[in-house]
Amino acid sequence: MSNKVKKSSLEDSIQKLEQLVHQLETEKLALNDALKYFEEGVSLVRTCQNELASAEQKIQKLNERNNLISPENIGETPLE
Repeated sequence: MSNKVKKSSLEDSIQKLEQLVHQLETEKLALNDALKYFEEGVSLVRTCQNELASAEQKIQKLNERNNLISPENIGETPLE
């Protein structure tokens, strides 16, 4: 039996975060429940930020490896 936890996708995390925000905005929650939702939301935001940063690093490495673009030449027009 594996102890691996299913890692949710970025889209799943964003959807869950939207649900939490909706619940915090529309439901009358006890303070402890609201704090739990907020804490879960902060955790989801961190997860999303980490996934986006990881994707950005992968894209940057692929682009640099293929001499496509680098942060230094973004916005420059190619020489013809």
